[in-house]
Amino acid sequence: MLTNPDESEKQKKQFAIGEKAGDTDTGKVSPSQKPRLFKSQTGKGLTIGWESIEKIIPLTLIGLCVFLIILRVTRVMPGILATDEFEISRTIFIDAGIGGLLAVFAIVISLTLMGIQFASQEYTHRVMNTYLHSVMLWSMMVVYMATLLYNLYMTAFMKSPVNPIYADISVIAQSLCLIMLIPHFIIAVIHLKPDFTIDRLLNSINTAYLNSIKDRLNSENDRLPAEFDRLLPAVEIIEKCIERGDRATVRVGLNNLFASYRRNVNPVNEEWAGKYYLDYFLRLGREAVIEADDDSIVQVLEILGKICQISSSPTIIGIAVRNVRTIGSNALKKEYEAGVEQMIDSLHKVVSTTDNSEITERIFDSYEEIATKLFSQDKKQLILYFLTRLTELVEIMVENNQTRKLERWIAIVENIGQQAVKQEIREVIHPVIRSFYEAGILTAKKNLDISHSIIESLVRIEHKIARTDRELYGEINFAKQEIERQVKKHTEKEQAPPGIETSDLW
Repeated sequence: MLTNPDESEKQKKQFAIGEKAGDTDTGKVSPSQKPRLFKSQTGKGLTIGWESIEKIIPLTLIGLCVFLIILRVTRVMPGILATDEFEISRTIFIDAGIGGLLAVFAIVISLTLMGIQFASQEYTHRVMNTYLHSVMLWSMMVVYMATLLYNLYMTAFMKSPVNPIYADISVIAQSLCLIMLIPHFIIAVIHLKPDFTIDRLLNSINTAYLNSIKDRLNSENDRLPAEFDRLLPAVEIIEKCIERGDRATVRVGLNNLFASYRRNVNPVNEEWAGKYYLDYFLRLGREAVIEADDDSIVQVLEILGKICQISSSPTIIGIAVRNVRTIGSNALKKEYEAGVEQMIDSLHKVVSTTDNSEITERIFDSYEEIATKLFSQDKKQLILYFLTRLTELVEIMVENNQTRKLERWIAIVENIGQQAVKQEIREVIHPVIRSFYEAGILTAKKNLDISHSIIESLVRIEHKIARTDRELYGEINFAKQEIERQVKKHTEKEQAPPGIETSDLW
């Protein structure tokens, strides 16, 4: 049954207040969503922290080793070995310093490369490229090669008695080699994680890089060559993760891709740099639909909705809306309901915030297509969800006196009502009448010349209903009478002459 208009208005205000408090439509990333592990002061997240650690650890260990060697050579530090016997020194230089290090070095490098190669095959060869540029890897190789060459040299020119300082230097260097295996193992394991590689690739993108590829992006080919494209490798890894069902990595990757967009796209480069990112979001959305990954579909559509909110370019908003329609339509064909709901939510965010008439018309055209497809597939729950989101637009449009939007809204809701009557879906007819009722009350209170259109739509729906259905007839008549009463009430209030001021007489 229909409720009192004042109660309805109160509920809507409560909803609006709750929505503002939740900050659901601002597109801002809350602090809890930012990566916390090794987060740097610049706020760029996980990779910046590991890149710094990856450089600091080996250089610190090498510096400490060099410092100890200097102390030993200058005899400030006491000797490590208490003997200068030839056989003991020979064991240190040859057995431990050459044979032992060669065996350990060969095993460690081979096992590490096998793991990195496996990750490269699973995701992309860029994992191998990232590891080969690792400071930790080359530091360890330099330390091992320097220690081996030192021991080899000392073996060739070793004479009895042996200076204990030479053997002590070898012991310090060999100790460094063994100690460096621990951070190398940890960092190599981190390189095996695809999200680390995604972060590292995305952090290589900055405004300087985007400016350097501007001409190529604006060229007639409209496609950036792969060798210049830093975003493509990260997208390829995310695609592989979608294909493999690695949803955790996909979620992190998409969040970092959106963070990269917010970090690098600004009003100056938005027209072409924004399109560069949006093309890849569309690609990832399509891949998620193909692989039936509901979670990734929803996340891509949510990100596109946020881009529409934070963008100042009508061109970018138009492209994002088109991408939302494309991905959402594909999700509807495959009957992925979560994706369809998110498409409706993303379009709702745009139409409730944008003042661009062209984009608004495009979204309302999409609404008509969505309604037709939902009825053709008999998606009752999605129709009700769609109608709920449409009803939430009324208060925003009335508050901003957006008559043109209201006219399109009335046409869409009437179309939903008529199709519901035709297919005899009573669960939809009731909320349609209620939506018109609430919209009529709000427009009457605002004195918008649109209430008569709402009543006409109710009359047209009434003509489609069977005469025997007294319940629906009663609801429609109640709605029409209440809207007419509110229109009359507020019209008379405006036309009434101002009262005579009598406060001075007393």
